[in-house]
Amino acid sequence: MRDLEPMTQQISKYDIVRILVPNPSVPDAEVGDQGAVVMVYFESAVPVAYEIECVLPDGNNKWLGTFSPNQIILQQKAQVGNTEQV
Repeated sequence: MRDLEPMTQQISKYDIVRILVPNPSVPDAEVGDQGAVVMVYFESAVPVAYEIECVLPDGNNKWLGTFSPNQIILQQKAQVGNTEQV
């Protein structure tokens, strides 16, 4: 029988996350916004906060802010590909 607990994945740099709860220190961020993790802050090897950037469809920055793990949820793992320059 399989374990019915939801599988949790650690959020890493460049992953896409969704905002779950408002963050007063990032007033432009709205619940449901998606953004890319640009920095992970660790304390004793445990992630304690994430710097997240939300970009509008036109390429402009909507907001950049720091969120705690309980304020976000993983939407998509970063696609790591070949970064060789041509």
